[in-house]
Amino acid sequence: MKSNNETLILVLTLLITGAFLGAGYWWFKQQGNQQGQIPSNPVTKTNTNTKTNNSQPNSQPTAQFTYPQNVPSGTNIRIDGSTSLAHINQALKQTFEQKFPNTLVTINAKGSSNGIQALLAGKIDIAAISRPLTPAEKQQGLQAIPITRDAIAIVVGVGNAYRRGLNQRQVIDIFTGKIDNWQGVGGDNLPIKVINRPQESGTRQIFQTLVLEGQNFGNFANFHTLDRDATTPMLRMLNKDGIGYATYNQVASQQTVRVIAIDGLTPEAPNYPYQRPLFYVYQSPPSPQVQAFLGYATSGIGKQIIEDAKLQAEITANISQSNASSVNSKPESTAKPVKPPSKPATSQSQSKPTVNQASINKPINNNQPSSKLVPQKQKPPLNSPSSSPPANPFLTKKIRGIYLSRYQITNRTDEKTIRQRVRYYKSKGFNTIIHGVWGNGCTMYDSQVLQDRLGFRHCPNLFQAQWLNWLIDEAHRQGIEVHAYFEKGIKIDRNSPIYQLARQKQWLVAGVDKTYQGIDHYVLDVNNPEVVQLFTEIAGEFARKYPQIDAIQWDDYLGYHAELETTTNYTASLTNFVQGMVTAVKNNNPNISFDICHHNPYWAGRYFAADWEKWNVDRVFIQAYNEKNFDAEVDYAKQYAGIAITDNQLHRLPEIVKNKQIKSILVFPLAGNPQQTASRVSQLL
Repeated sequence: MKSNNETLILVLTLLITGAFLGAGYWWFKQQGNQQGQIPSNPVTKTNTNTKTNNSQPNSQPTAQFTYPQNVPSGTNIRIDGSTSLAHINQALKQTFEQKFPNTLVTINAKGSSNGIQALLAGKIDIAAISRPLTPAEKQQGLQAIPITRDAIAIVVGVGNAYRRGLNQRQVIDIFTGKIDNWQGVGGDNLPIKVINRPQESGTRQIFQTLVLEGQNFGNFANFHTLDRDATTPMLRMLNKDGIGYATYNQVASQQTVRVIAIDGLTPEAPNYPYQRPLFYVYQSPPSPQVQAFLGYATSGIGKQIIEDAKLQAEITANISQSNASSVNSKPESTAKPVKPPSKPATSQSQSKPTVNQASINKPINNNQPSSKLVPQKQKPPLNSPSSSPPANPFLTKKIRGIYLSRYQITNRTDEKTIRQRVRYYKSKGFNTIIHGVWGNGCTMYDSQVLQDRLGFRHCPNLFQAQWLNWLIDEAHRQGIEVHAYFEKGIKIDRNSPIYQLARQKQWLVAGVDKTYQGIDHYVLDVNNPEVVQLFTEIAGEFARKYPQIDAIQWDDYLGYHAELETTTNYTASLTNFVQGMVTAVKNNNPNISFDICHHNPYWAGRYFAADWEKWNVDRVFIQAYNEKNFDAEVDYAKQYAGIAITDNQLHRLPEIVKNKQIKSILVFPLAGNPQQTASRVSQLL
């Protein structure tokens, strides 16, 4: 009996175990199917963070879209709506049709409300709108997904005598009609002409909600409403007494208007009060073509295309404003600056690393395409003595430079875009582009030296072989100089293509450089003959490869921070190292200015082993990136070629522009958005 009971228990145990295993297998299979397959319909979930009206019937969850792996031939997607999204629609249309052959994206821009009406009528697939959906529109099954953000700018004509900013209360009073004279906001005793947009404009609707806080626009004799929702007619009507509003990207580069600061903030400021999201709207459930397009638009690729389109819209709007009379001009030569005073001779007792002079002057294969472009040097200076003094004192500075990281222009960029961006920076008042050509232990051009020494030709990112030639050529046509920026200097991080090699060859000094928050840097040892040889050959190669470059610049990454875990004093070795590079450059092209942008001589020597007064460089620009010591840095900058600031110090720009002892001003876009920084500079001045 006992044996039978044990057998029964054993059988039951096996059955229960099998049931659990089977259920577990089924559950894991279902999870694997959900994670490993691209669903034919988008996954939906309700956004619990959004305030909703629970009394609204037929509320639908917001869909999430996946990147389409393929789109059927013959797919047609129709889009209509806000003019604020016109440039984004166009960019996505072009790239979508290129990515998926035999598809068609039809776009129009008749206004947000017209787009919604067409979507409800089944005439289009996606409405592009610049305002949120109304409860009534949501009830009809419409869903909106945010695509990007922009700002609404308050604008006046460039000839308007009003030069102040406004606060939010004053804006409300002007556009509701309570203030109808510029004297009411501290200006001249002149009537205000308000330029408004038509009822169907999404920009008007969001302006009423966001700016006027739901109040109605004024309806008085000084109000003029446009017949259609377009920015250009509004700008033309401003003249000397008008005020209007527009999407910031549409007016940021217009030289016929001036953007008014609100509560002291311009539209680039992160806390600017008049910001809004832009949306794509679809009828739920989304059709396959809507799923495909929105999956593309909301992907990482789509988001980058949208950001590029916003920049391109600003550039394109600005090109027509370019001053044709200065197209073929060249700024006053900025070479041959005053060298640092009291430069001591290099001590003969200092041991210089051995440099193979033959290798410095060794000819290299430039590997340029057969249709090699030789950038042109242009002639007359922008601010020659015979020219009348410019109204903007910024334009009197000898060098007005903006830094572009080595990835700013090069990545995925064609010749047309490079040339357009050069013209954009010129329009903002800059006459010098300081562009990265080296960083993290590799070049942003094909280098025979890297190939011979390290086995690869350039940094592991995408760029076209001629990018720097295009940049130099267009810059010189526009009267702009190009300075080659050796970004990161002798520092590398773990992502450097030479990091492992540098460790194996013992090219690195002891310790980790933590001066740049969030990134551990490792510093190459200039006492190592192989390191010296590599950099000296790179310097000579670059001077030969790009004979039309105006200058080469290094910054404070050419130094050894005092907090490094090393007892070696690198001051003398660093001096010899730099002198060797200067010699290599001058031997190959004596017309190139060899510059540095570094800390003042005390801090550079004390904390970076950089005794740059002995380096034999042509020009020195003083970094003033620290607000605490800014005034002291300005005093140093007066003695040298100029000053360099970041976008964190732009509020100081007017005062240093007025300082006649500051000869040149360089701007470093620390936030990583040089076009916004350039626009802010233009607005401030």
